[in-house]
Amino acid sequence: MGMIFQSAALFDSMTVLENVMFPLDMFSSMTLRDRIHRARTCLDRVNLAGTDHKFPGELSGGMQKRVAIARAISLNPKYLFCDEPTSATDMTGRKIYYRTMRNSAIRLIDLNRINFTKTKYKATPLDTVKEQPFFPVNVN
Repeated sequence: MGMIFQSAALFDSMTVLENVMFPLDMFSSMTLRDRIHRARTCLDRVNLAGTDHKFPGELSGGMQKRVAIARAISLNPKYLFCDEPTSATDMTGRKIYYRTMRNSAIRLIDLNRINFTKTKYKATPLDTVKEQPFFPVNVN
């Protein structure tokens, strides 16, 4: 499972590469070489190849969002929970996002379409999430 937050939610003290590698470091048994390769592959998928050693503060808001997308897909999740994944991105960023999602087997769950009510320390879903593949139109 991956998550794209409304804000990029990157670690300011980590480079772009370290941010994308974070879930790989925590949850995979890949070698360091394989984790670096996977992180760079994900960055390439969102058109951020060559930004490995930059820090989030050196990137635009749209680029930060694309780093967050690369991090979210780094573990190749079956499901990707999204909270306004294309907010603060320009048209180029949106096209990259849609193309990346279209070319993957990830199922998207839009958090803005789920209603929750708070009842004494827990949330109860009012609507069920219907699982469906994500295939946007007019992305080119």
